[in-house]
Amino acid sequence: MRKLTLFALCAFVFALSGNAQQKYKEIKNQYNPKDYVSKPGDLYNPALAGIASFLVPGLGQMITKEGGRGAGFLVGYVGLVVISSATSESVASDGTIKGNATISTITLLGALGVGIASIVDAVRVAKVKNLAYRDNPSSKIQLQLKPYVDTSASLDGIKPHAGLSLSIKFR
Repeated sequence: MRKLTLFALCAFVFALSGNAQQKYKEIKNQYNPKDYVSKPGDLYNPALAGIASFLVPGLGQMITKEGGRGAGFLVGYVGLVVISSATSESVASDGTIKGNATISTITLLGALGVGIASIVDAVRVAKVKNLAYRDNPSSKIQLQLKPYVDTSASLDGIKPHAGLSLSIKFR
């Protein structure tokens, strides 16, 4: 009976916590990223998201739990780089020049544009999601479930005790 009560209590607390991870497309018009000021306790670091997208376009969005958005940037970038390399000029064994330098240059510049847009977007997404997280009253509950191990001394010797510890913090 105690396990059932504990399970019901956990389910109730999880239901109260709501969906703390809102999608960017749902909240982008409600928050201005220019209003963002970093505070302790923010879920996402905009600088880290920007650096991640600099290294791999789309990775910053993936870090901020916008996987589809990040995959779109990554696929677009890789696709443009592949097209650029496929259309670049090369000299064949018979001495003829193959490829088109104009298309190669345009697609390479497009890939550069996608990379820069990915960096800017990752920073924007992180800021907007942090602002939404701060305003979401249902996300003020933090739950942690940790293993608990302890020992106690008695006349029979040392007895180990193990279990789970539930920590609930209200901010």
